[in-house]
Amino acid sequence: MNNLSFILLKSYINILGYVAPEMAAKKAQSIFFTPRKYAQKPWEITAQDTARTVVLDSGINCLVWGQGEPILLMHGWEGRASQMSVFLPFLSTKYMLIAINAPAHGDSQETRSNPNKFIKAIFEAQKYFGPLKAIIGHSMGGGAAVYAAIEGLKVEKIISIAGPSNFQHSVESFAALIGLRGKVLGHFMKQTEQEVQLTFSEIDMASRIGNVDQFVLIVHDENDLEVPFLQGRRYEDKLINGEFFATQNLGHRKIMKSEIVLQKVTDFIA
Repeated sequence: MNNLSFILLKSYINILGYVAPEMAAKKAQSIFFTPRKYAQKPWEITAQDTARTVVLDSGINCLVWGQGEPILLMHGWEGRASQMSVFLPFLSTKYMLIAINAPAHGDSQETRSNPNKFIKAIFEAQKYFGPLKAIIGHSMGGGAAVYAAIEGLKVEKIISIAGPSNFQHSVESFAALIGLRGKVLGHFMKQTEQEVQLTFSEIDMASRIGNVDQFVLIVHDENDLEVPFLQGRRYEDKLINGEFFATQNLGHRKIMKSEIVLQKVTDFIA
């Protein structure tokens, strides 16, 4: 969506909000829960061509590389499984790597998605592939990985890279970006909980991570403009068996190509 389209859409929703606030909230919600798809990069296509494809009963598409104990890889919002192939040189010689395409992402089915759908996809994959050596998630995938562990995922180690510690922040950030306020904002927040089928208190992972016995690695960059550093920092004092690892000048996306980060994750799993 270009700048002009966004400005027109923002104006439309705000004007609609004066006469039909609930309808305006539903329009905003439709945009919020419908991920955009982008073309794969050449290196992703190359990696995907070397993978085995597994489609789960619900239509979740998975890319699988290697043999050994399974490690689950969960991309972020508007991402895809092939992006997680950055871990191949570091982990695929020893482990089976399983990258999930979340609902409405990559080659998986559906047109709308949300954090709970990411979480359900993680549990479905774990049921199919068995207990996991580790789960590695980026952005929303990192938050979903932590939440799944809190809810009993069979996994030894959890790694969240640039992930939110409270999904409510992501919802409020979008609402602020699009200019929602007053009754429209109230309807939007309520409708969001209804669609996700989880309350905001339930998906505040930082407040609940003390219930996780597994080893947890939280990686976050101080210059992340999409999921602010404070989101990752909220975990730091609440980890029982974990580590908070801060990086600088990598932002939200370059962090996934940093050899320092990739090696840190590899060492943590080993």
